[in-house]
Amino acid sequence: MTEIAYTGADGQSAVYRKSPGSDHNSGDYNVYASTEEITVGSPTVELKGSSECYTLACWTDGICAYALSLSSGDDAAEWNTIIGGID
Repeated sequence: MTEIAYTGADGQSAVYRKSPGSDHNSGDYNVYASTEEITVGSPTVELKGSSECYTLACWTDGICAYALSLSSGDDAAEWNTIIGGID
């Protein structure tokens, strides 16, 4: 598994994980009040958070599993932009 963790000067953080396979790899097993699925290119991404402010995204391309968590969270449209920019 590859993990990249970033903490900004303002205390906000982001953690990105990529691992072989399709199993959930975020390490976050909390129960969230709200979930939503969005399609970004071909993968379906599961967003988790509360009140349309999602802090966790998980998806797979069939070869690798991915997870991205953001401490500040964002809405589904912004997540689409963020995940769409990941190569």
